[in-house]
Amino acid sequence: MCKCSEKSCNNQADYLVLLTKYYEDTHQMFVEIDYTCPLLCEKHKQENEDKKKEDPNHIWSIDYPYSNKNDTTGMTKYIPLRKIINYLNKQ
Repeated sequence: MCKCSEKSCNNQADYLVLLTKYYEDTHQMFVEIDYTCPLLCEKHKQENEDKKKEDPNHIWSIDYPYSNKNDTTGMTKYIPLRKIINYLNKQ
């Protein structure tokens, strides 16, 4: 299995990390793998959420300790790897 992307962590990854952004002017949603932190274990996913800092003036401006390290105006979302594996096993 894959390891957590947090440098000091040796845990198995539990989540695929996505960067999402909504463009208000075109009403389009942009979603891609967060290549600054593509995988997180349960512990670091929870820490990422618990320690995030939101801009009260802009819902899409959030700083995370592990993900979105390019400071893109966006929001982190997670997909459990077990759901991806289950989906692929059904194909």
